[in-house]
Order: sequence, then C-alpha cells, then structure tokens
Amino acid sequence: MVSEAIPSDGEERSQQEAAGVEGEASCSYNLVKKMKKLDRESLKTPIPGGEEEEDDDDQFMDPALWGCLPEDLHDRILARLPIPSFFRLRIVCSRWQSLLSSPTFLGHCAAKNHQSWLLMFADVHYKLVFVYIPDEDRWLHFPLSFLPSNIYYITGAGGLLCFRLVEANGASSMCVCNPITRSWRRLPPLLGDFYAGLVGMVAESEDPRTLKSGRYRIVVRTKPPGSDDFDFTNLRTEVYDSASGHWSISGVPEDDLTMGKAVCNGVLYFMTWEARNGVYAFLVDQGIWININAPWPYFFTCPHLVECAGALFMVGGFGKQHVSTVGIRVWQLRAEAMEWELIDSMPSRLFDEFLTKPGGMYFDCAGNGGCVYFINYEKPPMLIVFDVVRCLWRKLGSPAPNVLHKMFLCFSFTPQLGCPI
Repeated sequence: MVSEAIPSDGEERSQQEAAGVEGEASCSYNLVKKMKKLDRESLKTPIPGGEEEEDDDDQFMDPALWGCLPEDLHDRILARLPIPSFFRLRIVCSRWQSLLSSPTFLGHCAAKNHQSWLLMFADVHYKLVFVYIPDEDRWLHFPLSFLPSNIYYITGAGGLLCFRLVEANGASSMCVCNPITRSWRRLPPLLGDFYAGLVGMVAESEDPRTLKSGRYRIVVRTKPPGSDDFDFTNLRTEVYDSASGHWSISGVPEDDLTMGKAVCNGVLYFMTWEARNGVYAFLVDQGIWININAPWPYFFTCPHLVECAGALFMVGGFGKQHVSTVGIRVWQLRAEAMEWELIDSMPSRLFDEFLTKPGGMYFDCAGNGGCVYFINYEKPPMLIVFDVVRCLWRKLGSPAPNVLHKMFLCFSFTPQLGCPI
C-alpha cells in the first residue's frame, strides 16, 4: 500500500516547474492527455505496452470530440474526481489551479457525495497527519503545516476543523479551518474565559439544490471573565452559530465532561467519570444538557463514544478495578430501554497484538460509516477495524510504520472542497 500526499502550495509550485507547465492550455484534448500522463506518474504505474498505449489514446481520444468541451463541462468532470486526484491534476493549467476560488466549481463540489476519511494525528502539535480512505483502502499524507503552532483541542465536522489557538500573550481564540482549501480564521471572541476540556462541533449537510454551505455550530465550556479557576459552580456552555456569526450562552455543563465525545443525529455527547450513568447529551437546537440514564458496564477502562451508521456506541476495555485492560468490547445504546447492549468483543488474538505491554490500558477509536476503528499508542501504531453490522474484525496496515512512533488522536472527517469557513 503506497502512501500519497496532498501537496502544500509550495510543493505544487515545485511540481509545476518540474512538469514544465507553461500556463493556460489552449486545447482540451491536450489537457486531457496531460491529465492522464500526470495521473500515471503520480501513481508510479507503468504504462502497458509503452508507446503503443499512447497511440491507442490518440485513436480513441478524437480531438474533434475532446478538443471543444465547454469549460462548465470541464468543471463538472473535475468536481467528481476524488479529492486527492483533483489536487494532483491542478498542475495541468493555471485555470484548473484557480478552481478553488471559483464559486461555480465549489457549487458543483457541494452537490457531490463525498467519501468519509479517517484523520489520524501523529504528533501533539497536530502537524503530522495521515488520512485513511476506507472506500479505497489507502493512506494519504495530509500536511497541516499552514496552521499556527499553538493549537489545542482539535475536532471536526462538516468538512471543517475547529481548534483552540493560544496567542503569544496567553489569550486564546477559537478558530475554524478548511484543511482541503488550506484556509483558516479566528472566530469572534468568546463571551467568557475558556475552560479546559469541552470542545465539540456539529454541522448540517450542504444543500445541493441551493449550493449553500451547511450551517455549523461550535460548543465550548467557559466561565465568567476573571472568575476563580477552581470555582466550578459558574461554568456555562457557549455556542457559536455560523448562521449568525455570534456566540451565545447556553446551558450549564458538568465539571468533568472531558471524554468520549461523539455526534449522533445532530446531538453532541460527552462522558464523565462522576457517575455510573455519566453520559450527557447536549441538544444544540434547544441549548440544554440532559443525562442519558443508561448505567455503564462494570470494570470499564479507557471508555469512548462513537457514532456508526446513525447509532451511538460505547467502546472500552474491561479489566480488574481499572488497573489494566484484559479485553475490549463494543456496546450499543438501546434508547427504548435506556441500556447499553453488548455487541461483540475483540478477538483475543487481535487484542494480544493490539495491547502488548503488560498493564496496558489506553487506546483511541473513531466511528466511520458502519465501522469502528481502533488505534493503539505503541510503536509502531496498529489499527484494527470492527464492522458493527457484520460483527467482523480485521487488522489494517500502518501508514508509515518506519516513521511513526505513535498516534495521538483520530476521528472521522468528510472532506469538502466547497465548504467555506
């Protein structure tokens, strides 16, 4: 399995010089031939038959047919390419390079059904990032070097990433970015002081009929300006709404909602260790918190909440008095009975490979489509996928086993070209 990269702006310029691109192409036929050549080179796939293959292209790609395609048809074709292919092929000509600033092209992209990726961060500064594309079973290197250095609490939804930026003077701002278009901005200042732990994001889908970007909302926990750091009685929730461009103060969260974040059917879920029924849901539309009165399983270690196929799952280890993990299980929330139903356990042979250190407890996981992806913190990292529909387990290869020491965070992400911030 070959790992590819979505190039940065500087890398694209180097590729253009190496390819000898001379500006705007004058003929659609030549553009398509360049496109095929670049795609072959980028995949490092030998051309069967050598020169004869080029002759076949000339035979079937009649210039009379391909030479006069209207630009709008070009744009519609390009908008339906996989995003990594589009980034490779932008070097064909300057017009294709400029499509990311074209409202018409971004509108075509918004109407497309996008693949869901798995974003995996391999350093604590969120710069070394890899993407796993489940539908294609391949890895991409996904550079985020355009983001500032001091970022924390990164999350994502609706093709965007949200993070907290700590300024040089110690102040902090919430920021949002589109990693595909490599653009980011600071949101308006919070109404209170940021309080650690709780950052969530909920997004609505884009409307292909109107070509308007979906609304998104960012949820954080704050306290009144200048209040005591150890006074937990005045915590509150602030919500940023992209539709209004403003923050508003909402319901009161629990103090230690710091674990297991998931978004399921537009509801944001968090966990707390304080109680055996410590799962809380934030209803974004109403701005209120409610407790999910479904008791946890006993002897639970390293808990996580994930969304799969429109359902909420709890994933965690089981062991002896929270001292070590001896197995990993998956439960599904049965809302009608308000209980967690055991779905399956990781096979012991996979678990023995996954957590090899004696007394090991910790791992991360994320839901993507109908699967749960598990990643350990060992060297090199190991990934295991569980299909919740068919109850099947399998092991995946690491994106760069000779480079990566460990993974620090993973979550599901749906890339969007036509997704303004």
